[in-house]
Amino acid sequence: EPPPNTPSHGSALHADGDCKPCAWFWKPGGCSNGQDCLHCHVCPKDEIKARKKSKSTIMRLGLVTPKPETEQKAAEILAMSMVSLKLEEDQAQKQADLE
Repeated sequence: EPPPNTPSHGSALHADGDCKPCAWFWKPGGCSNGQDCLHCHVCPKDEIKARKKSKSTIMRLGLVTPKPETEQKAAEILAMSMVSLKLEEDQAQKQADLE
């Protein structure tokens, strides 16, 4: 059962602004998790859209920088892509040499 005066478990953090809005609550079929949902059922209907728009604006204006772990992950993916591309080039060159 959710905390008192809250429609779902995820709604408990709504007053602090630390909640995550439920994407299903406002849909015609509603949220199938009901009280057990870990997302907020108190947020208004357009809250998810508003938060995405706000985040996009903040990122565009450069007011927030990506998290270091995100940059590290991106660097690792780029490095792996470059290695994979180099291997493909080497294989293509070997194939060309054989012909």
